[in-house]
Amino acid sequence: MVEVAYDVLQRGDRVFFITDGVVDSHRPGGEDFGEERLVELLGTRSREGLDAAETVRQLSHTVLDHHGVLRDDPTAFLIDFH
Repeated sequence: MVEVAYDVLQRGDRVFFITDGVVDSHRPGGEDFGEERLVELLGTRSREGLDAAETVRQLSHTVLDHHGVLRDDPTAFLIDFH
């Protein structure tokens, strides 16, 4: 399924893309990383003023710490609109 959406970006906006491997990651028998944890992490890092590269780096480390050994395809990228 393909979904097309349009929006007008303003200076300072961020656009974030992920695969399901980010939110679905978990240790065997553990809970998924989840959307709520992802949104919280992104909000916190944005309020701290981290740039896109550092935000994604910290997210990657947090997902890996949560999961242990990756068995899926967690992919993420973040674009800052200037």
